[in-house]
Amino acid sequence: MLAPIVAIAVSAVRPLVDNSFLWHVEAGRVQLAAGEVLRTDPFSFTFFGEGWRTQSWLADIGYATLERWVTDVAWVPWLLTIAGVALLGMVALDLYREARSPTIVGLALVVLLVITTRFLVPRPVIISLVLLSAVIVATRYRSTHWTVPLLMWVWAAVHGSWVLGVGFVLLEAIRTRSRRLGWVAAGAVVTASLTAHGVAVWQILWRFAMNREALDVIQEWQRPDFLELQFVPYLVGIVGVGVAVAQRRVSRWDLVVIVPFALFGFTSARATLPALLVLAPYAVRPLRNVASGSGSRSALNAGIAGALVLLGVAVVVSATTGPHPERFPIEASRSIDPGATFHSDVVGGYLIYRGQPVFVDDRAELYGAEFFGSYRDARDGVEWRPLFDEYGITAALLDVDDGLVEVLGEAGWGERYRDDSFVVLEHVELEE
Repeated sequence: MLAPIVAIAVSAVRPLVDNSFLWHVEAGRVQLAAGEVLRTDPFSFTFFGEGWRTQSWLADIGYATLERWVTDVAWVPWLLTIAGVALLGMVALDLYREARSPTIVGLALVVLLVITTRFLVPRPVIISLVLLSAVIVATRYRSTHWTVPLLMWVWAAVHGSWVLGVGFVLLEAIRTRSRRLGWVAAGAVVTASLTAHGVAVWQILWRFAMNREALDVIQEWQRPDFLELQFVPYLVGIVGVGVAVAQRRVSRWDLVVIVPFALFGFTSARATLPALLVLAPYAVRPLRNVASGSGSRSALNAGIAGALVLLGVAVVVSATTGPHPERFPIEASRSIDPGATFHSDVVGGYLIYRGQPVFVDDRAELYGAEFFGSYRDARDGVEWRPLFDEYGITAALLDVDDGLVEVLGEAGWGERYRDDSFVVLEHVELEE
């Protein structure tokens, strides 16, 4: 029954709303055509040619290859299904090793699913979560330690969060007092530095660190609002760990791993699930004796099967058939000329996907905090003229609710296009 459930879930799709994913597809096309990874910005007319490396080059190329086989992102539901199955399956294995009860594993997966659906998007971040889970499982068994450096090479070619994997393995080496894991962590650092970018992977991380102010304007980099349901599982995990500590089911050496990742989960919305994946085995320790389990392989399989059923629900929520017409300017973008058009960072991702030069998108590490601040002020209708003059802006593609719409109208700009979501305005030269 499991296969039909997943198949139905994949069929019950809804349009894509993730703008970051779209520019990753175009980045893959550009790299396949060039035969090399990107080292400068090819997409914007504001920062064209500036130094910029796509940290997710391997994922980008994979996306572009899939786009060749199945056009118009129709392949995305399958990517989400495979990635989601792999993620929850490995989490189930790790939790079962700790709890030895399919009941506990099933309950834990239900809690995890609430937060996982937030991350079940086609961006490379979902692949990084799968790789984090794989690294966690691989460190548990001496026979699989050799796979960690290989996993880290892939991770460093897919997403900048690979440093979490290195940090986890290093902390595990300290927790278990294992010199072997210490060497594994060192090997992971070496292999991560041997991807197509070489040691420049460290430069990518440095640029992100130096542009933290710019990243803070993006919602997922802001601190999580724990009043939202999707972040409650993280608090549940923290409570579980706290109970385990109170019951003395956590040793002082365990705290070497627990404390850094618990604090990390509070730093931003996107940090909550990676932190929870590390903390979950400790959080279920208080439940060890609550539900009995035979410890049989069949019971474990039943637990994993339950995870797959739950994943089907997640795919229904997150799958896609194409860009959402209310999220992206599918029709409005046809009313603008390539080049000097002002628009939002969300619109930028879509325009890149369609092969048009952009004013801005969500690559905050490229644009920097100062530019992002000026852009946000202009979009609100504040101090827009200097920015428009600097880049020769002659048109604006805006959300109908943007403050700049009314401001430009009062300044004499005329409407070229309008629908329920977007409006295109153009500068009108006044006759003398």
